[in-house]
Amino acid sequence: NGDLVQDLGLAQATISQHLRELKDIGIIQGNIEGTRVCYCIHPERWQEIKNQFQLFFDQYNFLLQKSVVNLKQV
Repeated sequence: NGDLVQDLGLAQATISQHLRELKDIGIIQGNIEGTRVCYCIHPERWQEIKNQFQLFFDQYNFLLQKSVVNLKQV
């Protein structure tokens, strides 16, 4: 039914705080529909975040492979 409090079993205040923080940094956006707010992921911001994670893991894997090569040479 889309009710995060019920679905996650967390307090309304906890859910509200997390949603507010996600909205403040642009990850989600909310639309008021009557007495409810419908949240969805902001697609452009989400793509930026995915790109940053990909860059992080690419660099990590590069350094890991470099370390393995250095260990094999010892």
